[in-house]
Amino acid sequence: MEEACAVFGLYHGEIDWLSFSTKLYQDGHSVGFIGCNQQGWYTRPRQYGVNRVAGCAKDVIALLGVRAAVAA
Repeated sequence: MEEACAVFGLYHGEIDWLSFSTKLYQDGHSVGFIGCNQQGWYTRPRQYGVNRVAGCAKDVIALLGVRAAVAA
């Protein structure tokens, strides 16, 4: 997850290790939630809502509409 966040220039809040989920931020603004459970990696733009599922952390972050960070 940390490697995937770095690709997008994101940082995360405190990780809930019980459900392995956290809130993602970019430039001080919340972009959504990411987590992993028995169904795989999931994301959603708000705390409550429908989870979108993908095979890896990088793919679910992309589902939030976040673009990969470009090196300056």
